[in-house]
Amino acid sequence: MSQNFFRFFVVGLLLVIAVSVYRYTDGSVMTGQGAVSQDDMAKIVEETLLKKPELVIQAAESYQKTMQKKQETDRQEALTAIKPDLAKATSFPIVGNPDAPIIVYEFLDYNCGYCKIMTPVVNAVADATKDVRFVILDFPILAPSSEDAARAALAANKQGKFRPLHDAMMAHKGGLSKDVILDLAKTAGLDVEKLKVDMSGSAVSQELDASKDFAKRLQLNGTPSFVIGDELVPGALSKEALLEKIDALRAAAPKKP
Repeated sequence: MSQNFFRFFVVGLLLVIAVSVYRYTDGSVMTGQGAVSQDDMAKIVEETLLKKPELVIQAAESYQKTMQKKQETDRQEALTAIKPDLAKATSFPIVGNPDAPIIVYEFLDYNCGYCKIMTPVVNAVADATKDVRFVILDFPILAPSSEDAARAALAANKQGKFRPLHDAMMAHKGGLSKDVILDLAKTAGLDVEKLKVDMSGSAVSQELDASKDFAKRLQLNGTPSFVIGDELVPGALSKEALLEKIDALRAAAPKKP
């Protein structure tokens, strides 16, 4: 449990208790010992929390678990609803065999350190397993240059050179400015002037908006995040863990007659 969450929860809980005591009692509270004033009741509540702070901790933990469970349920429902739309989105960049039957969706940010760690893992799996393709969806949330990088990647895809620029930006050490992105594009053999035009074009804008919308509908709050079959997997994965999930998809796939 994060300290910020705990702090806000405790303050909120105390406020709710205080408001409840003063709002929903009209000067006194009847107990087995007779009437207790609002001030006395507030004092009882305060003393109880001071003597038994574990009650607040238990309440905070219970609340957090409830909210996490609800979030997981909401995300799973969103994933079920979104999968047909993802399947129809065929213009996004692909790493691996474009005709591969097994599809893994990766949401990433080009300034994300964990995304950079995942790139060689994804590339290795895609290159070694010809029945798997990774559809790359941009979720630029870490810096203004993340959006520039996303636009450049989508524009590079229109030149058939997504992978060279994608790999170059992911391998780059340090921040990605627009000038750095264009230098990487030039080194990767792209037509930089065309790239700049396409980066600001409506087609790239529509693709980026669609990608962001998918992330929003899935309630993503970080990168990388993967959609693997019916599972939403947040965070980086080891190569072994990724292959294990892909193997499970293979095993579940209908067998050809």
